[in-house]
Amino acid sequence: MRAVITRETGQALGAELVGTGSLTLAALLSGTPYAVALTLAAFVYALGAISGCHLNPAVTVALVATRRLPVTRGALYVLAQVAGALLARLVAGQAGVGRLAAHYQAAPAALEFAGCGVLLLTVLAVAHDRAPAAAGGVAIGAALAAGLLMSRGVLNPAVAMGLALTPATWATLLSGVACAGLFRALTPAAAAGAARAPEGHDGAPERRGPGRAWTSPLGRKRRVERAG
Repeated sequence: MRAVITRETGQALGAELVGTGSLTLAALLSGTPYAVALTLAAFVYALGAISGCHLNPAVTVALVATRRLPVTRGALYVLAQVAGALLARLVAGQAGVGRLAAHYQAAPAALEFAGCGVLLLTVLAVAHDRAPAAAGGVAIGAALAAGLLMSRGVLNPAVAMGLALTPATWATLLSGVACAGLFRALTPAAAAGAARAPEGHDGAPERRGPGRAWTSPLGRKRRVERAG
């Protein structure tokens, strides 16, 4: 566990918590999908170099499924994202806001699945260097806006927390797995490169030198310091 919970990992988890909380507040307090999309686009640039700026368990699941993120780190990200969303609901509750705006009520499963897919395929393209990293925030924010407008759903299991068990909490996760498989099928070179990478016991790339390398969704190589 000491090898997993490092200072760098703690910073990344803090970024996911704060970012997901802010995204949830945007969904709770705004009356338009554009506020949420702009929030995500801004945080891609603000937090991308720290955590990769997932801010969505479905994104984390997709990146774990494509082996761009270790399973253990992905699980920690999801916990941080859910915690951030729940804290945002507590803050919004103090302002008398306890429900998502009308634009962000859970949609039917097929629409949550498809709408989230627009976001996920864009994130995977940026993460696998299939899109310019400099424009990553714009592309991802635009994809979220398109998905929200198309589906009229939530597209984020963490933001959907508090709506009980709705398609937004499970269809989006299924979309993450399906989009990962689709992307690997459409980009065999990228999938083959990931498949050839040597792995450690937790699914991460094999340790080399003083730490363990991994790639953020913006395609930036990071170095995780080894505890001890």
